Amino acid sequence: IDAGAIPLASLVVFSKIEFHDQPKACGSIRAKIACCRLLSAMFGIARSDGTSIGLSRLYNAVDSDLMARSAGGRGGGWRGSNVGPGEDLVALTVSLLQSTISHAQHTMMTGGAGDLPL
Repeated sequence: IDAGAIPLASLVVFSKIEFHDQPKACGSIRAKIACCRLLSAMFGIARSDGTSIGLSRLYNAVDSDLMARSAGGRGGGWRGSNVGPGEDLVALTVSLLQSTISHAQHTMMTGGAGDLPL
């Protein structure tokens, strides 16, 4: 948390994917997957803390990131973003995971594995 993992993960998760360039798109998707894993590990570690200090600090960092994005910090706020105000890192990460699962399920049902960037 002190190293700025939440703002960095937020920057990657909130970034748009450039689909017109396949290598960039694959790199962006892999970076988003890595951030989902990072956030999962951070929340897992914070939840296992018996004092709950880590979990409260983590949620405070997520709330601070939301306030910075809502106020127009780091990249001009919501202008040019496909995410609306009030949507925080946790909500967007869950949404990202849901869309990934839907895409993977559709790809598996249609028999094509070539379009999964993993």
